[in-house]
Amino acid sequence: MPRHQRVVRTAAATRRDRSVTVLAALLLAAMALAAILVGPKAEADQARPLMPLTPTGSSTDVAAPTDGPLYPLAAAATRYRGLAFDTCTAPSRAAMQAWQSSPYQAVGIYLSGRNRACTQPELTAAWVKDVTEMGWKLLPINMGSQAPCRDNKRKVPMKAKTAAATGTAEAAVAVLAAKNLGLLPGTPIYADVEPYDAARTKCVRAVAVYLSAWTRELHRQGYLSGMYGTLGSGLIDATKRYASTTYARPDAVWFARWDRSPSLKGWANIPDNRWSKWQRVKQYRGDHRETHGGVKMLIDSDSVDAPVATVARTYPVTSAATLNARRSPNSSAEAVGAAEPGTEVSVVCQVNGSDEAGSTVWNKLVDGSYVSDAYVGAGARKPVPPCHYPVQVLTSGGAFTRTGPATTEPTAAKLPLGALAWITCTDPAGGWVQLHNGLYMSTKDLAAFSAPLQNC
Repeated sequence: MPRHQRVVRTAAATRRDRSVTVLAALLLAAMALAAILVGPKAEADQARPLMPLTPTGSSTDVAAPTDGPLYPLAAAATRYRGLAFDTCTAPSRAAMQAWQSSPYQAVGIYLSGRNRACTQPELTAAWVKDVTEMGWKLLPINMGSQAPCRDNKRKVPMKAKTAAATGTAEAAVAVLAAKNLGLLPGTPIYADVEPYDAARTKCVRAVAVYLSAWTRELHRQGYLSGMYGTLGSGLIDATKRYASTTYARPDAVWFARWDRSPSLKGWANIPDNRWSKWQRVKQYRGDHRETHGGVKMLIDSDSVDAPVATVARTYPVTSAATLNARRSPNSSAEAVGAAEPGTEVSVVCQVNGSDEAGSTVWNKLVDGSYVSDAYVGAGARKPVPPCHYPVQVLTSGGAFTRTGPATTEPTAAKLPLGALAWITCTDPAGGWVQLHNGLYMSTKDLAAFSAPLQNC
């Protein structure tokens, strides 16, 4: 992905680096918490329905390689399958409107990074809101520090000795940039790692340490980790350490091979069971110009089956009286907020709940409370994602899903190591979660995580 960049930190840092990093992490955590508690009813966070899961040991503030995301109340993950394009500068609203006639439905955006090549006058929270309402999905990219042995010497490199601290710090900066744009937790941020000399062992290790720290910090703040790389260096090296118990593995990958084939399988030296479940993006055509709706742009073309940004959408309250926002998607649950008729609510995702005026659909708001969709405008088919919380499979040989929440239930599909299990709810008895397809998986087979899950 010529023209772009991003950063991280590891447990193998020196004592001095570790103390500096932990202090920075604490400060950034405080800022992140302040950023989250800005919804219309922040009090809902005081008794949030958070489900801590620690199948591989107790989770800590600084995530271990086996830890998944710590999803806060506002989180939800969004999937997209289709074509996308990326370009150096975020296009104008008019251009994005014109390109609705194109085969693309998603766009890569360079939200942060010390090596970001282009200015971004259009890239604001208002732009994100507007293009999301047009129907566009977003793939956030961070163009941070590059490998010490990078091919492009004009790009600012990381230092091998401080690669972990750099990764952590750059991930924190990317998260703040994402939040400023309205990209909610559950959003992936793809670290752009440009080509480097893969024959230089120390350099390869520095990149591994950087990406591991990048992933850990994103997970700690409730975001998904992505990386962009090439078959000659970044992606092939990440594949070699895929099963590592030392380095944290990205949740999704994006690679460039300009063969004009959008296929997301059969990648050279990348087995199909690596990053296999909604975890792949391919840049299949490099710089070229296309015209749609009378607007010409210089773009790269991408094929996507992966997480994309989660953005809240606003809808009017259509009830005749005050609409209660409840702690869970049930009309008998505690009311923790309210919205007046004619005002707007910011919807993150949707879940099923109790029947209210003929609708069992409930909208989760940005403060983690729920309102019945029966009283929210735009109808039940509004373009809002389900409330999903993806977590990687941790079991080395993969893990079976089952038709029910018990080992005595019949097995169904098997998810390989590192695949994303898209979780929707938790079994009330504990120890099992239900996935997007209605099947169940034991939490023992998943990375440790926390998420605002409702009971199934």
